[in-house]
Amino acid sequence: MLKIENLDVSTVAGLIAAGVFIVQFIIPTVFPLILVGFLKTENSAATWSVVSRTLHASHWPVILRTDSVGVQGVRGSVRIIATLEWILLSLISVTSIVTPLGLYQTVLPQDRLKEETFSYAKDLSPMGLGTLPRRNDFGLSRFCFGYKPEICPWSETVFIEESNATDYTADLPEGYDVRIPQNITEIYSAGLSKLSNTVSSVFDIQWRTYRKVLKSSIMREGQPYLIGDYRHLSQLVLNDAWEAVAGLIVNTKTCGIGFRNHTTPPPLPFGSTWTEDILFIEPETECVDLNITLDFSIPLAVDKHEDISNLSITDHGGFANLAKDIPSIGLGPIQICEIEHTLLFDPGTEWSVPMYSCASASKASIKTVLFRYNGTESLHSLDIVDIKPIKYSREEDKPLWAVENWTMQLHYLNPIWGITLPEHANQPNISTARQEFLYLPGHGNYRYAIPSNEAQFLAGVDFYSRIMALAYQQDPSSVSSTRVTPDYSGASNLALYNKWQDYSHNNSMAARIINLIWTDISANAVVGIKSQLPSEPLHNLASKRDESTTRVQVPITVYTRRVRFHYVYGILAFLALSCSGLLALISLTMMLIGRATPSTMRRFLDQTSAGWILTTFLYTNDCSPSASRANWLRPVERKQIDLGGQYPRAAGEPSRVPLDPRGVGASIAGHSPVTPYGKLNDASISLHSLSSPQPYSPVNNQGAAVSYCNQGADLAHNFPYSHVPPDSGMLSPQGGGYS
Repeated sequence: MLKIENLDVSTVAGLIAAGVFIVQFIIPTVFPLILVGFLKTENSAATWSVVSRTLHASHWPVILRTDSVGVQGVRGSVRIIATLEWILLSLISVTSIVTPLGLYQTVLPQDRLKEETFSYAKDLSPMGLGTLPRRNDFGLSRFCFGYKPEICPWSETVFIEESNATDYTADLPEGYDVRIPQNITEIYSAGLSKLSNTVSSVFDIQWRTYRKVLKSSIMREGQPYLIGDYRHLSQLVLNDAWEAVAGLIVNTKTCGIGFRNHTTPPPLPFGSTWTEDILFIEPETECVDLNITLDFSIPLAVDKHEDISNLSITDHGGFANLAKDIPSIGLGPIQICEIEHTLLFDPGTEWSVPMYSCASASKASIKTVLFRYNGTESLHSLDIVDIKPIKYSREEDKPLWAVENWTMQLHYLNPIWGITLPEHANQPNISTARQEFLYLPGHGNYRYAIPSNEAQFLAGVDFYSRIMALAYQQDPSSVSSTRVTPDYSGASNLALYNKWQDYSHNNSMAARIINLIWTDISANAVVGIKSQLPSEPLHNLASKRDESTTRVQVPITVYTRRVRFHYVYGILAFLALSCSGLLALISLTMMLIGRATPSTMRRFLDQTSAGWILTTFLYTNDCSPSASRANWLRPVERKQIDLGGQYPRAAGEPSRVPLDPRGVGASIAGHSPVTPYGKLNDASISLHSLSSPQPYSPVNNQGAAVSYCNQGADLAHNFPYSHVPPDSGMLSPQGGGYS
């Protein structure tokens, strides 16, 4: 059933057009009925002209099949033109209903980009509420320490150590300098000058939460500094979406996070879109099926206090068919048992859990992100439309990645990495590679209990490896692994358990489990501080980096509402328009060659008017049919004509004075008629033969008549014809008038 709320604009427009068409059909049908109801049989000639126009312009001639719509005896050209007019009008009527159905409204982008100033978008979600304000006045810090303190690369720290066969002593006479040297920041962020200003460096990645260390006995001059902390704010692992949260773009579709301190353009009625190049760090995991399963069953009785029973390891070829040589390329072993999807642990059911061996790494790359902003709800109105890797057309367009290359072990420090310029490629202790992505170096210890580093504030080199180690420690029975992170095993979350159950069927999907856990923890651990707005300079650097303080205008694509049309609904309109254009061309040609002029049209309109024709035959001495309308109106417009009888009858007194054949004076004796006319019942009456002025009068078999515009009664004695007395009362088709 069609409901009003289901109607679109085009349907409503079509219904309105249909209603207008019906009304346009009804009005020309109803008004003539009303007119006939008030019409008397005796009216003036001008009245009959108006009545004739109203009646014949209505639909009644077609309904009643009267003479004006007949086809017999009608000249062929007239019949064809009249038929074509009816067809075209019918086509236009149908077109007026069908054509609006093709209209529809849509929101489309404008052709030109518009520059707008962006502003900070506040995140009102739990991620935004739990993100601490940035403390750039403290800046970044780096502390290299393993089993003993080490001097970080290019650091100004003075470290004195002595050792012998039995003793080891170390001293920091000036304290430990946690500041990051200028050349470090320059080398590993220099390449950003060739990229978009929205691409983050390793120094633009910070911990989402942190703690302050105000005093430390080993720090130089008692320098206060920040260290990383971790608080789990929101679980995104089940979302399977591209989401904008405070400081990040979280990708739980293919896993990974992008670093962006979110800013948005001003709200626009229909929104806007734009693209930015964003630094992404993504987990990459590969798993292999060990062809070994853990098989168990659910106990039938619940009084044994056992969750599972009959636990066993089943070898599906993992041990028995263990390849002692280099494996050949081919199909792997077939999975013997099909795992059934169910969330119910029914007593007595048997279960099988496959085992996989996985290896993971973290990868940095630059991707193009398409944003859409539509609304006023700050960050909630920012949508991530698409994320695509950048396609580089030339090798030199690819970023030049750089990594610290020191002789220290990774448990002392994680190397700083970034994008640099070719002039820094030959610096000592640096490795470079020009490619689309970089597998990030770092050391992840399985003993890490939290994702953050509690010794320094340099999240860009720490978070990914520490969280990757933590992703492999999802033992719900372990207190240390669940101290700050939620349970990712699915033991306490049935929805998560169902997701992991789906992903456990093959090794490629099993890899997504590790990637999703890494993405969820990383989203809660770090933020990006790079945005379209000028950045506040970071302190605690050996030399401050130059930062732009000028607000930039960002080109965006503005969307507007447009009216569009489905062309299939316009076929009839195009056809009607073509026919109308052709007819306009023909009519213009007829006018240019003099076949159809306004004067000709006026003459035919006058001479085919009902009142004009009736007065011509009933008041033959009063006015000529070739007279102008002004000359016709004065003598005969008020002449009464009675159409109530079998034949039309003059109800007034006609003039008895004949008119001058030239229409300008009295008739002169001996004047011969100009043009002879046939009888009233001749088969054809030509209006082209009526020159102006023209003697015209019905006669009995012979003779002619003079002009009709009466010039005076004093010329009556010169009129050469015998006049039919007016008291005859009617115009006989067999005679009457002059004889």
